[in-house]
Amino acid sequence: MIGLSVWSCEGAGTAHAGVQATAHSPGAASTHTILERLHAATGGLALLYVLSPFGGAKRLCTDYVIGDIDPAEVGMSAEDVVSVSRSLRTGALNASLDEIRRLGFGVGRQECMPSWDSVAAPVLWHDSIMGSVLLLRRSAEMPTDLRPLIYHTRKADESISELTASPIAAAM
Repeated sequence: MIGLSVWSCEGAGTAHAGVQATAHSPGAASTHTILERLHAATGGLALLYVLSPFGGAKRLCTDYVIGDIDPAEVGMSAEDVVSVSRSLRTGALNASLDEIRRLGFGVGRQECMPSWDSVAAPVLWHDSIMGSVLLLRRSAEMPTDLRPLIYHTRKADESISELTASPIAAAM
């Protein structure tokens, strides 16, 4: 399966819906707690990417939990972690997106960075993808059975997606 690090948005209508969704974005404290739980459960780097309304379809890391790992250790500066970067279709082929949407996750083998594998799951606002939860682990430490990592990544994305639908929870 071809994985992806972040999700695809097609056309101006989807980008517009993504920007509208930011009005319903959950608070940083609530998303950070969810990412902390993902990190604790998996030992991986837990990142939240959202659609950036500036410069076309780009991703922006709005929050992350990386534990004791120095970003330079994974080949990134602190600025690289949080700055607007590549297209939302990074690493994905359009033909695989239907399957990824159906499954609710994608797996990347050294797609984001050399020597690091990933599991990503979409953060939804109704039916529109507004971002993704990305879990990164060193390739050498990636288990053969990915089901626990997929479970925890999807649990994190579902929790954040639920926050986008609840104006009361989003304000917390």
